[in-house]
Amino acid sequence: MIYRRLAIAAAIGFLNAVIVYYNGYYLLNLSLDAEGIRLLGYKSLQAFGMFVLGAGSTYGLLRYTLVCPFALTVLFTAYSLYDHVSPAMEGFTPLYLGVWFVFVVVVALVATLEYGVRSGLAIYPPEPLL
Repeated sequence: MIYRRLAIAAAIGFLNAVIVYYNGYYLLNLSLDAEGIRLLGYKSLQAFGMFVLGAGSTYGLLRYTLVCPFALTVLFTAYSLYDHVSPAMEGFTPLYLGVWFVFVVVVALVATLEYGVRSGLAIYPPEPLL
């Protein structure tokens, strides 16, 4: 059962990374001011961050039935895609890719808060989704 949760979380994390990375670098034509191995390192860390956001929030949903972190990650990804129709000069996608670790902390804090509130109010479901 745990392998099914991990597989689903990894698949959603990979999908989130592909969506945001493709949106940023291929559709919005973002660029980094680096070359060679440094550029590869930056882009790898950004893809890893998007994977962590997607996979972590999905695992929290499947294992602990935490809805808010998953919804927040979906909102961040949707807001990144909103850059195509947004009239703003500065988009959200460069910020999202650049400081992904801040978004990971925000999602982790929301998950901790939801877990604490639900267990404190005894409305925490005893069974995980998968």
